[in-house]
Amino acid sequence: MYRSRGLFRFDLLEVATNLTSYSPVTTSCGVHANRLLEHAAWINGKLDQLDLDARARLEQMLEIDPHEAIACLEGQARAAARDIITSDEAMTIYQALTPEGWEPGTRLEVKMTIVSIMDQLLAPLSGPITRVAPADCLL
Repeated sequence: MYRSRGLFRFDLLEVATNLTSYSPVTTSCGVHANRLLEHAAWINGKLDQLDLDARARLEQMLEIDPHEAIACLEGQARAAARDIITSDEAMTIYQALTPEGWEPGTRLEVKMTIVSIMDQLLAPLSGPITRVAPADCLL
């Protein structure tokens, strides 16, 4: 199950070795690209290096319970309303989650991308509104 401080598990599987790095920027900063799908594509290239057992363990670690799924959907709505994520990025999250957990068929790289930004989506409303700098191109 996902836990906000459990991201180190990706490191153990050698999928994410530097959690402060970002996927490569592929669009100009003025364009409102779907940074989540760009990051998912970047992760997908890294996943190709994993064997089936490692991928299965990763899938298992990414399972979320209904409480976590609902919290993430609420965070997604708040982030979209506060213009932290674009409407396309919000739709990516919305299509990947149900109130019960992951939508069947959600790709592993999309799950990993959403889990990696959950802490930011769940940030309290009392915090300052921070628009992600376009140069970062990922939350």
